[in-house]
Amino acid sequence: MISEDLTSGRDLKPAHFSLRLFRNKYAWLAMTPFVVLLLVVTYRGVQELRANQAIKQQIAQWDKEQVPYDNDSMQAHHLKRTFPAGYADWAKVLRLTEWGSRTESYHRIPYVGYEAEPPEVLVPNDKNNQWTDDALVAGYLEEMQPVIDLVEQASTYPTPVRFPMHFQGFNTMLPHIQNARSVARILSLDCEYAYSHGETRRALRDLSLTRSTVDAFDSRHCLVSLLVSNAVREIRFRSIRRTLVHCIWDESQLVALRESLSGSEDIAEPSREAIVNERALALASLSDLTSLEQLYDSMGEKNRVAGKTVMPSDVQLLLEYYNDILKSSDDSVLQWKKRAEDLEHSFDTNHSSSIASLLYPATSQFITSEIAGEERRRWTLTAVVLRQYHQQRGSWPKQLSDLESLGLVFADYSNVHGEIFGYEVDGDSAWLWKSDPNNNGAGRVSSTRPTEKEEGESLDAYLLELHAS
Repeated sequence: MISEDLTSGRDLKPAHFSLRLFRNKYAWLAMTPFVVLLLVVTYRGVQELRANQAIKQQIAQWDKEQVPYDNDSMQAHHLKRTFPAGYADWAKVLRLTEWGSRTESYHRIPYVGYEAEPPEVLVPNDKNNQWTDDALVAGYLEEMQPVIDLVEQASTYPTPVRFPMHFQGFNTMLPHIQNARSVARILSLDCEYAYSHGETRRALRDLSLTRSTVDAFDSRHCLVSLLVSNAVREIRFRSIRRTLVHCIWDESQLVALRESLSGSEDIAEPSREAIVNERALALASLSDLTSLEQLYDSMGEKNRVAGKTVMPSDVQLLLEYYNDILKSSDDSVLQWKKRAEDLEHSFDTNHSSSIASLLYPATSQFITSEIAGEERRRWTLTAVVLRQYHQQRGSWPKQLSDLESLGLVFADYSNVHGEIFGYEVDGDSAWLWKSDPNNNGAGRVSSTRPTEKEEGESLDAYLLELHAS
């Protein structure tokens, strides 16, 4: 009996131990998801803390170096970079010339009470009436001469001019930048009207004042402001090209035009400054999520932002994009454009769920626009030197390389891709063309003269005929 009891007792103890072990085992299994979740949360928390610390260190460095990073530092940068003298005159010019900045009005000029287009070709001192309602245009420009005189007066002040600004991230308004195009259109109208009536000194003055307008409004607050400056430059370039079709400029005036177009435009330097400022506007917008929701609601992106907390890792990711873009600007402009395209593709592919993916700028498109602007400058400069060559020698050169005898270098008569502009002599006329605007990204200059207008573009946007007389 004793033996049986002992045996029975020994049999019961392992059974009790096994049950407890079973319970402990499954208790740990049940706790595993919570442990994993705790580890993930801890890891993410550490990552966010590190990101937040890195951002603070970066901002401290920017603050020390006086690099803008929020609305207040943007205001300080604006005050440091601009000049207050001349604001009163330029503000008055804007009030007197503002008539709208719609895209469809880019090549249209305001007459009194309606919009109309200038003549397709400027023929100086032509007996035929080139202008629709010539008397109306003349009367309008006579009324505008005091305003143009005011532009000349305003142009004597240091630039860029300090216009009142209230920085609010991406909600910052830039009305004076947008309206700079209105000033340029009035000057363009006066230039082309004066030139067609043989008043070359007046026309040259208008072209000089257009360049002064670009300098006055060269704010670089963001990428948009540089794009507007580019548009104002093109208004001037286009007027110069139109006056070269039938040329009555004398030698000294052609020299002045050439000097005003010479010197390669530095794409990288102003672009870097605008990108730095764009980054500051982005950071300011991220600091106010409500403002960000309103911004992207107007873009149809509200569902991607509403209710989402801005994490330090989102900000750090955005800063990595900007830092990489700024470092890449040290490369050639074409390499910079390629790097921007790669970064944008990476963001769209790998970071589409991040708020940062909503705020990174379309830098590659911006660089493409800057490249196109530089190409138009070179194209216009080449046309001026062609006129100089013909005026001095009485004939057109056989090829553009012949213009090197007048000091033009290869980089002046080719685009940034290294392709020489198209050139052809046909009878008494010389034809000069650049790459097709719709194929500008590839930088391909057609080997044959373009003959058809591309959709949405005038033929004179990339093809120029220079008549001998």
